[in-house]
Amino acid sequence: MRTTSPVLTATVFALFFMTSAFAADQQDAEAAAVNFLQAVDSPSAAETIYDSRMSVAFKGAIPKLNFGQNIGLLRLQLGGAANSRQLMGSQLMNQLPGVPKPGTYYYVRHVSMYPAAKVAQDVTVEKESGGWKVIGFMFTPVP
Repeated sequence: MRTTSPVLTATVFALFFMTSAFAADQQDAEAAAVNFLQAVDSPSAAETIYDSRMSVAFKGAIPKLNFGQNIGLLRLQLGGAANSRQLMGSQLMNQLPGVPKPGTYYYVRHVSMYPAAKVAQDVTVEKESGGWKVIGFMFTPVP
């Protein structure tokens, strides 16, 4: 009768739990990105988005007033809320260009159809205490 090595069993369990944690982090990061995009689409106050969804690093770089003005302009240019949104993919990163502090980040890309344009939406979220917060975003027209 063959027996399984305790080390092999422990390794298999560790890999299973690491894979599960990675998948949960990815799902949570993608959910944070889409929740941010939905909040940008809604007529909710930019202050609420800024206070609840943006990372500490983002808040340190962009004042609330500037953020609110830019979100308002973005909504105007897009012509309203997205008619559809498709997740294109996400990527785990431990370092961002221009950010000296290593951390846990996800880059998430969606392509969305708005009344005025088709747009690629890149959202980068950072794992902070309390969940995933947006550290950066960029909307680019898609031809």
